[in-house]
Amino acid sequence: MFNPSRDEIMTLIAAAIQAPSADNVHHVRFRIVARSLDLHVDDFFQACGPSHRRLLTLMSFGAVAENLRLALTTRGWTFQPQWFPDPADPTLLVRIEWDAIGAAQSADPLARFIATRHTNRRFFRGALSTADTDALAEAVTPIPGIKLEWFDTKRRRSALLRLIRIAETERFRSRELHRELFESIAFDAGWEEGSVERLAPATLEVERLVRSPFALLRHWPVMRAANLLGTHRVMGVRAGDLPARTSANLCAMTSTLMPDAAALAVGMGFQRVWLAAEGRGVALQPMVASAILATPAAASSGIRPRIHEVLREGWQELVGDALPLVVFRLGHAPRPRVVSKRKAVEHYLM
Repeated sequence: MFNPSRDEIMTLIAAAIQAPSADNVHHVRFRIVARSLDLHVDDFFQACGPSHRRLLTLMSFGAVAENLRLALTTRGWTFQPQWFPDPADPTLLVRIEWDAIGAAQSADPLARFIATRHTNRRFFRGALSTADTDALAEAVTPIPGIKLEWFDTKRRRSALLRLIRIAETERFRSRELHRELFESIAFDAGWEEGSVERLAPATLEVERLVRSPFALLRHWPVMRAANLLGTHRVMGVRAGDLPARTSANLCAMTSTLMPDAAALAVGMGFQRVWLAAEGRGVALQPMVASAILATPAAASSGIRPRIHEVLREGWQELVGDALPLVVFRLGHAPRPRVVSKRKAVEHYLM
């Protein structure tokens, strides 16, 4: 029977919070009790309601749970998460009872890359090899209900690039989406250092000459005035279309599950793909907007109904009735000079 010490549990939690999260903020907290480790959601998640923010946060929960499972395999144990196991406590996300977990056959090799996984927003070069794409496809096989969709033909790439451009442009045109976008950036961190929460400007790979104008755009009156000159379209191209267009490999992850279950499964699967990419020296950048803003949950997000319908119809043509939740580009690039950090493990304890 696995009977971890507090130090071992803290090491497991440290691995869990290395998972990706929307805007580099985790909305999960850990409670160490006598015979279990409980993962609880915070107030932010409870206030999300049926929105696209809920789906994004659920994806991060899936990634956290997968990291925790991977870290346990290095100690000879494993578990399958039972989501929201207590109807009387809607804040309880997952409970791991130490005497109920099973023995792992061996350590999952993906666990080695938890600490080094990172977002790379540089421009990529080169295409993935067949061995690379096979390894990424194999990484998701343990997670049922999800699928990798590749966009390597001219027609499919063109259709996806259009959706990416439309969604990224809308993030700069819609006041609500603009607020969500710029609130995720920790401008007080400056252009040289990382940030333990939210996205440091230094991680965004914004060209030096346009850093000051970009920072000014966080003020809605400035953004609204600049949009009269078409700035939202320029930003949509730079933020989405250009980096995606110059990447040889574009991919999406979809699910046939119900939305909440889909988000959790995609979070687990996407983390596995990302770790597999890291292990093969493949750079990866998530590009979520075109997928998440096409979901029914995004209809009340501030996106214009016409744009929401265009995104929904565009994805339906590409993936049928499956729910798209994340798009990502892949390639080869130097490691970014600055990567996001995490707060101390104690911050995530209840």
